[in-house]
Amino acid sequence: MIVIVFVFVLYFLLLWLQPYIQNYADSVLSLSDNAFVVYKGYEIGALEMFIVASTLALLIGLPLQNKFNRRKSEVLMKLTFFNNLEDEDVLFVLNLARSKNGYVTAADIAARSSLTLNQSQKILNKLQEKGYADLSVAEAGDILYYFPGLHNIQQKKGEA
Repeated sequence: MIVIVFVFVLYFLLLWLQPYIQNYADSVLSLSDNAFVVYKGYEIGALEMFIVASTLALLIGLPLQNKFNRRKSEVLMKLTFFNNLEDEDVLFVLNLARSKNGYVTAADIAARSSLTLNQSQKILNKLQEKGYADLSVAEAGDILYYFPGLHNIQQKKGEA
């Protein structure tokens, strides 16, 4: 893209400067030590201007384009995108917690989904680390994850 812009900019710049370039070319080419050589003037045309502009644009624009692409890729490498499957799993966990009045265990998630016990434990730990869930221990000794916001939703629906 940068190269194409440079072609057009340089082309129009050269067209604008053509009278000056033409006078310079005539003065340089008319210098000769031999008095018998007759100089016939050369008219610089639009095609020659376009070729010069394209060449200059490639020489200047390609390194700039490479530098721009390298910077762009470095920025994209720093970005982290969420895994779509992980997002779906988190939604499943939250939906299950809502149906269980805000309480859920890793075993509940593993039993009702295709997730393993380790995967469901990791998801619950991430949600707990981010502050969405609280830990508690059930009477049987299982670790319960409590989602307070989901408990209130169930109570409000029951009251309505």
